Amino acid sequence: MPLLAAATRRTFLLRLLLPVFLLLGAVAARAAEAVVTGSVSNAATGNLLEGARVEVPALGRVAFTDGTGRYVLAGLPPGEHALVVTYLGLDAARAGVTAAAGARVERNFDLTTAIYRLDAFKVTGEREGDAAALTLQRNAENVKNVVAMDSFGNLPNLSAGEVVMRLPGVAGSPTDEGLAYWFNIRGMDPQLNSVTIDGGGLPSMNLNRTFQLQSVTGTMFEALELTKGHTPDKGADSLGGTINLKTRSPLSMREPRRTTYSLTARVAPSFFEQTPTREQHRAHPLSTLAHQQLFDVFGGQRNLGVALNLFYSENAVGGASTTLDYQNTLNPEAFVWDFRQWDNINNRKQTSANLRADYRWSPETRFSVTLLANDNFERHRRRMEVRAFTGNANTVPNATTTGVVPGLFNGRVTVVRPVAAANLDVLMDGPLNTYVRTRKVDLGAEHEFGRWQLDYTGGIGYTNLNTGQGTAGALTMRLAGAGWILERTDDPMYPRLLANGGPDFLNPDNYRPTANGLTNTNNQIDRLMT
Repeated sequence: MPLLAAATRRTFLLRLLLPVFLLLGAVAARAAEAVVTGSVSNAATGNLLEGARVEVPALGRVAFTDGTGRYVLAGLPPGEHALVVTYLGLDAARAGVTAAAGARVERNFDLTTAIYRLDAFKVTGEREGDAAALTLQRNAENVKNVVAMDSFGNLPNLSAGEVVMRLPGVAGSPTDEGLAYWFNIRGMDPQLNSVTIDGGGLPSMNLNRTFQLQSVTGTMFEALELTKGHTPDKGADSLGGTINLKTRSPLSMREPRRTTYSLTARVAPSFFEQTPTREQHRAHPLSTLAHQQLFDVFGGQRNLGVALNLFYSENAVGGASTTLDYQNTLNPEAFVWDFRQWDNINNRKQTSANLRADYRWSPETRFSVTLLANDNFERHRRRMEVRAFTGNANTVPNATTTGVVPGLFNGRVTVVRPVAAANLDVLMDGPLNTYVRTRKVDLGAEHEFGRWQLDYTGGIGYTNLNTGQGTAGALTMRLAGAGWILERTDDPMYPRLLANGGPDFLNPDNYRPTANGLTNTNNQIDRLMT
């Protein structure tokens, strides 16, 4: 019994001390390992490159540079190592390093290519932007499309929605004004697609979960990532896919400061027909301003980077719609019993500001904070509709009572005589107001722990949507008993409406308000989405 008790005690002590021995062994093994770190940059532009591949071929070890262009190869055995660095569009670089046990060796790389040496001024900007996007796409852990935000040149409104609509697998839903509001991914409803900024969720900009991407300018972001399909790290709001807008870290800049700006104007030419608002104000500005700067703080060097992006846009857009309701018949010729046409006038303004600060606490740890403020407002969106109608879809024309004259209609022309059933309406509504205010704060950190790379992100954001007709409304004026002719021979989309007897429909004195024609639809909507 005493021998059995002693054996039991030895077994207990062995089990108790075994984890300690294993931990000490791991610490000793890690102390004997070497770490090689550094940065990879583009020699022509001075930018530090994200996604560059750093490899030790003899050991089969690979690392990729992060958003600040830095890489870490941890857990290397002491001794001589040959490194190979590759990046899409640039020549591969090779170098040898000597790493001692427990030491941290820094080796930086400046990549270049013969094409830059031939004509650096013309190719660097576009070449680097596309190469960065393609590199991120190649290194992605799942299937995704990555495009540089400037890949499609200067788009009309420089919005993120205009870029998204041009990607494979995405169907855009432009409005009558040509604005890129909603989008479908893989045929999924817009409510089943999510939008993030640097991995952090963006509050919805609509009354439901759909995103109105025309309210987000693409000038504040470096690249756009499109992940089609659902992945394990996504919520139920991304069954169709996820769009991630990526900002550039200011720590990836080689020079101490950089300022870029643009000031353009969109001019509506006088030799084209324009909406009344554009005729009064033909030029509309579109401007951007971006500044990045590096600072030395708390005894470090170039360890704090700050980037500020500002955007302003004004655009008087307009839209038009034509609706033709034909007679319900199997005959080859049918008349138009209801004709509607409206014009929309809308002066949109957008202001955006994005502030990002990255702080490198140590070679292993980096913190970031991003502030986003985005305002999109439409103060005086007005619409005027003209309607000419008589009878209904099942009316059979006769010689005496109906407005439509028998035998005087076909697919291009409809003749309506001046009878009581012939009506013309003029409707005006507005001003329709829309205010979208988005505010967002994101905090992030990256930490290197041996061979582990730990990322954590947290943030809060909200969108305040205020929309409706305010204290305005709609007024419908009617002229009864006036004949009209709808003629579509020259232009089927914009037909001519001609007089055909009865009161003059061009004289405003002949119109009277309809019953309940003046309505005050105070349907102001004010919602907060987080």
